[in-house]
Parts: sequence; structure tokens; C-alpha cells
Amino acid sequence: MPGRTPEGDALTNLVMPVFELAAALDNAASSITEGSQITPALWQVLGLLIDEPLTVAVIARRLGRARQSVQRLANVAVETGIAEWRENPEHKRSQLLALTSHGYAELASLRPRQHQWANEVAAKLGDQDLLHLSQLVKELTEAIRDEAD
Repeated sequence: MPGRTPEGDALTNLVMPVFELAAALDNAASSITEGSQITPALWQVLGLLIDEPLTVAVIARRLGRARQSVQRLANVAVETGIAEWRENPEHKRSQLLALTSHGYAELASLRPRQHQWANEVAAKLGDQDLLHLSQLVKELTEAIRDEAD
């Protein structure tokens, strides 16, 4: 069995810090959504709907979650009036989940806290480093997804 390349070592050394980053982001999301009817998990789902309605399957794929867990969150969003089901012209049996005006308002209510948090954290790193990191994360995500296919 061959050993890892220097690139493989570098990627392996990145895994634990990324897991820690994910946990830190979850904690921040919990703080930002505290007192809201939107949970951090629901916030992730709703965030994908801001620009367009999506199917549960697409949301699950983008978030790397089980379809059933996203379905449960979608059902909660619909039951609370934050989202609604819409007909999908491309697939009759797979409805689209879309934000309602109430859903947009709920997300907007989180905006001041999210902005304050983002500004405070980002000030410690700077926009150029964060933009570069964002691009690298996108490229790494694509590479991992390509390898999985």
C-alpha cells in the first residue's frame, strides 16, 4: 500500500480543523437563531431557498444530509408557515419547497445578529483572506464530490 503524497498529508491535516470549524459554525448558528422559531438546521435548509424553490432531494444533496432528515425539516417549515409546497413543472411527484413571505421575514429577523457576528469574526481575518479561503473551500468541495462520483 503506497503512502500518502505531501498533498495527501496536507489534506489529511486539514480534516480535523475543518470538523472543528463546522462545530464552531453550528455553535454560532445556535447563538444567532436563539429565540427564533428557526433552528440552525432549518436555517441551513431555508438559506438554500432564498433565491429559488428547490426539491427536498436537491437540498439534501447540497447539504450532504439524508433526504429523510431534510424532509422532516421541510415539513416543519411548511407546518409553521415559513415555507410552502409548490408544483414542480419538471417533476410531477417531487414538489418544490419555497419560502413564504413569513419565511423571508423570519430570515430577515436573523440578519442583524448574523451581520454583527460576521463582521466581528471577519475583522479578525480580513476580506481578502476570507475570499481566498472561500474559493479554496469551493474547489476542495468540488474535488471531494468528484472523487465520490
